[in-house]
Amino acid sequence: MYSNFFSSMLPLLNKKISALEQQINSYPDGYLSLERNGPYVKWFHRTSKKRTYIPKKNYQFAQQLILKNHLMAKLEDLKEEVNAIHSYLQYHNKPSKQEQFFSNSLYRDLYLKTEKSLSDHLQEWSAAPYNSNPRHPENKTIKTISGNLVRSKSEALIEQSLITNGIPYRYECLLEVENLKLYPDFTTRHRLTGKVIIWEHLGMMDNPQYVHTSFNKIEHLIRAGFIPGENLILTFESKNNPLTPLIIEETIARYY
Repeated sequence: MYSNFFSSMLPLLNKKISALEQQINSYPDGYLSLERNGPYVKWFHRTSKKRTYIPKKNYQFAQQLILKNHLMAKLEDLKEEVNAIHSYLQYHNKPSKQEQFFSNSLYRDLYLKTEKSLSDHLQEWSAAPYNSNPRHPENKTIKTISGNLVRSKSEALIEQSLITNGIPYRYECLLEVENLKLYPDFTTRHRLTGKVIIWEHLGMMDNPQYVHTSFNKIEHLIRAGFIPGENLILTFESKNNPLTPLIIEETIARYY
């Protein structure tokens, strides 16, 4: 299920590894070792051949080494991630349960008839008119690849990924909950089951008033039976922690 996603991650990770290795090679040989001696901390320059004490007057040299230490730790994390992906892909080289399922013509034929019926229904659902959010249309200033107007660049990224992955959706479609009119960011349908999944993106988590209003909306969605982690997707963003295409793709791989 996730093999294609993990395979697509390998070139990016290997590129990061190469860039880190080049960066590390620009630093002095060896690494920094810190050892406590009573109330004091001693600095040592370690190489494969020897250990050399670094006096405090060589502070800049110690700074270079500690930066290199961090890059080396980061490099090891990336290499472990690549190794984990290779292990996963090696394990999944054998036929998947889905491939075994489709190899049986009795199951496959009935499933394909059912899937075609569901696919037709979802296409009709996507194309059908619906009541969209009439509030503050002037804030819809970002044009998406489909030609729709949305309220943020992050919503445009989400829509783009939904389209790329063939996921039926409606943007800010009316949902009536307890006599309230709510307009979730994206109302989506699972391609294989038709299950309705709401995707709410909270894009201003550093704005207290926005957070308060958004959580009220989420509370109403939960009362309507939309459970976070099940059929309610919640993604978050602040100025210092933007939503990225990788986060969106990971979210889609998990829920769809």
